[in-house]
Amino acid sequence: MTKGGRQKLYNFFAYLGGEGSAIKRIVMERNLQETLTEALKRKMDAFIPVDPDKIIDFTENPGYKPDPDEVFVIEKFNVPHHIKNSIENPRRFHKLTESDYDKIKAIYWGEYTKDDKSGEKSYRIAFQIFDSRRIIGRHLGKYAIFYGHETNTFEQVDHKLLVINERLDALYENGKLYFKSFYNAKRIFGDQISEYYREATDAEVKKFGNDLFGNPNIPEDFLDSQARKFIFWIIKNNSSFEYQKIVEKGKDFGLTLTTDDNTGKLVLPKAKREFKQLLRLLNSDMYKSPITEEKFVTNSKRKLQ
Repeated sequence: MTKGGRQKLYNFFAYLGGEGSAIKRIVMERNLQETLTEALKRKMDAFIPVDPDKIIDFTENPGYKPDPDEVFVIEKFNVPHHIKNSIENPRRFHKLTESDYDKIKAIYWGEYTKDDKSGEKSYRIAFQIFDSRRIIGRHLGKYAIFYGHETNTFEQVDHKLLVINERLDALYENGKLYFKSFYNAKRIFGDQISEYYREATDAEVKKFGNDLFGNPNIPEDFLDSQARKFIFWIIKNNSSFEYQKIVEKGKDFGLTLTTDDNTGKLVLPKAKREFKQLLRLLNSDMYKSPITEEKFVTNSKRKLQ
C-alpha cells in the first residue's frame, strides 16, 4: 500500500524470446492497471500454501506430480537481473507494440522493497506463460469480432488483442521460485531451470556407462529422452554404485542382473526394456508395498521428511 492507503499498482511486462530475452513494458490505462493489480495480487497471495507440508522441494522430488493444493519450490533461485531491473526501473524499458506480440513467451509483474538500513532489496514477481492462443485478431484464418452498440452490428477487430488470464505459473519471492508445473516453468526460464532436471549429455552418459558397466558405449536406441533424464538424476544422487546390492535388489522385481568377473561392475542388459527397468530401480521408481508386498512402478514420488 502507498502512504495514502491506496494500493501500489503493478507494472506489467512482456518477456520476449530470442537473443538476450528482451523485455518490453506493457503500458495500459489506469483503470485496467488497477483491475489487474487487484485481481492478480489476490492470486499471488494465495499461491504459496500456508501448510509447509504442501511446499515440495523440487530439487529433491523432480519426478513428483503435485496435487492442486501443492506447489514446488527451488531455494536460492536467481531470477535474471534484467527482470529485477525492470521491476525497479520500469520506464527504462521500451513499450510493447503489436509487432512484438508473436515473440512473447511470458508476461510478468511485481514489486520490490528496499531495507532502509541494510539497503538489501526483496522482490516479489509473478509470471504467466504466453503463447499464440492469447492473441486475438486476424490470426491463422480466424476472425475476431465484437458487437458494436452504436451500430447494433458485429464488427471486426482491426488490431490484435492480448489476453491476460487471472492465473500464475510461477512466483519469485524472497529468493525462492515457486511453481506447480516444471514444464511451464521451463517455458519461462529455459536452461536456467532445466539444469535442475534435464537429459544427461553424451559425456555424462558415457561416464555413467563406464561407472556402472565398465562400458561407456550404451546402445543409442536405449537412450530415449526418458532414459537420459533417469541417468541425469541417478548421477546427481549417486557418487558410487554398490553393484552386488543392485543385483540383489533387482531380484525382488524380476530383474536378472549379473556382474562381470573381471571388473565387478554390472553387465549391460541386452534389451532396452531391461535397461529401462534397471534405470527405474536405480532412480527408486520401483518399490514394494510394506503391507501387501505387492510390487509397483511409479512416475511420481516424494521423499518423506
